[in-house]
Amino acid sequence: MSEKDKQKQDKTKEKYTPNASLGSAVISLVNSTLGAGMLGIPLAYAKAGVFPAIVMHIVMALMSFFSFHFLIEVADALQQYSLGELSETLFGVIGVVVIEFCNAIYGFGSLWAYMILITDFLTSMLRGLGIPSEHPCVQNWFIAILVAFFVLQPLSWMRKLDSLRFTSFFGTISMAICVAVVIFRFFSPFDKDFHPDPPLFARPTPAMIQTFSTLTFAFGCQQNIPIIQGEIKKRSRKTMYIVSVFSISTVGIFYMIAGLFGYFSFTTLFYTDPHAGNILEMFDDKDIGAVVARICSLITVLFCFPMNSLPTRLAIYNIVVGMKHHFSRKGYTPLKEANKSFARPELVNVKGQEVKLDVKNYSGESQTLKENEGMDEESPESEDSTETLPLRRSFISSTVSMENMSEASDPVPSKKVLCTTLSVIVSCAVGSTLVLIVMVLSIFLNKVNFVFDIVGSTAGVAIAFIVPPVLYLRLKKNPRRYIKRHRFTDPRFPEMGEENKKRLEELFEESKNSGKTGKFHITPGRVMAYVTIAFGLICGLFSLSMAIIFDTDISKHVNW
Repeated sequence: MSEKDKQKQDKTKEKYTPNASLGSAVISLVNSTLGAGMLGIPLAYAKAGVFPAIVMHIVMALMSFFSFHFLIEVADALQQYSLGELSETLFGVIGVVVIEFCNAIYGFGSLWAYMILITDFLTSMLRGLGIPSEHPCVQNWFIAILVAFFVLQPLSWMRKLDSLRFTSFFGTISMAICVAVVIFRFFSPFDKDFHPDPPLFARPTPAMIQTFSTLTFAFGCQQNIPIIQGEIKKRSRKTMYIVSVFSISTVGIFYMIAGLFGYFSFTTLFYTDPHAGNILEMFDDKDIGAVVARICSLITVLFCFPMNSLPTRLAIYNIVVGMKHHFSRKGYTPLKEANKSFARPELVNVKGQEVKLDVKNYSGESQTLKENEGMDEESPESEDSTETLPLRRSFISSTVSMENMSEASDPVPSKKVLCTTLSVIVSCAVGSTLVLIVMVLSIFLNKVNFVFDIVGSTAGVAIAFIVPPVLYLRLKKNPRRYIKRHRFTDPRFPEMGEENKKRLEELFEESKNSGKTGKFHITPGRVMAYVTIAFGLICGLFSLSMAIIFDTDISKHVNW
């Protein structure tokens, strides 16, 4: 290896060295949770009434913590810190495809919601400038077409997002400004003659279940839990639990304040205003405070569009590659096969297309990984025994990592086409197609609360309440099949070695106990996992049904 390559490798290691403190991890998780979903929470409170909404809000926070718990436990046991890697280790390529499919739906729904919010904000500001609402320039369809072709199309072609990383923090500031405006206008209304009706403390209608889907969309950040856990400098489950509690509490209180003050400010108007899914649209077009909040939110949404467009494109690519990989090599999962020896590779020597894996077993003795389907999992390997294996890459390593997306290699081969490359053309084409689809949808289905409900009750439920407990149950069914005999200890913190040793003994003891009999062992963790799955499925199906009925024209033909 040349000196230049060594320097490049050292820089890469330094760049990805976990250095996040407890405080920065909390801020990162809060930033990734707070978003446009907050604008729809006052309507969710209006649909349920004060007391049922508060109860569902608290239940949602608790269930979110349970899903965090499952991901923290699985990531810590496997020492893998991305949802894709965890899914591949436990379920193979199909697990990755399922995760990427959920990510694609979630990202596409976010793009759809952003398009609706952009048109709403711009039309409100144009009306505030004195342009009549009947003017063609103030129509949603005209704004959507104009913005889609001249603003969002170029933004969707971006392939490096390092310069937009600041938008996460700016988005949090924008949401704080929105909440400040809602609270201020509650105590000091812009229209002094407007007096809202008394709030309903309970509204027992089928539509109240839609509060669940809106809150699911707003609280959704589970895919970031393993990533943030892997970035913490002194990594431990206890630290991550503290991060989770502080983050959920902060976001939950923030959302509850927005929901209560927003609902108390307009009460029954939420049931008649077609744009009630965006609380900022409930304020007067000439309200200075609301105008400032709209401008901040508009800037945030414009910059968040490419940040969601790129992961959505990469998710689509990974789905295609994953299905191709599955059908061409069905039944073979590299990570699962490598973990049959319950060992962690310590040294990899590559020569041509062959690789030797020198590993250490649980007792610390050197052994070599053998590719043998019938080998006894408990039998120790001889120190001299060697076996050459074909160089096989894990599927997740051949796809584009979400957390490193700004520096990922091009998913399409860089074949020269005219003055550009094939990868650039395909990337731009997929981005443009997404923009055109969400443009058409935002013209014909321009209720942002409908998007929140649909995405929250489908992909949101899957990522938040189905995938984490399923991963947990899969791991606990046979931990010995997946855990490694050697846990990595950061050399900067040698004192963590003893803690890792105890954790490893705990995992192997649990694995030993689970394998004594074939009977199903009832544990609090498993009960919690099944309750979380049932909660997500039942509430998600009911919420999806109510969203289709009440957020579309079907509700006009239904008399409840």
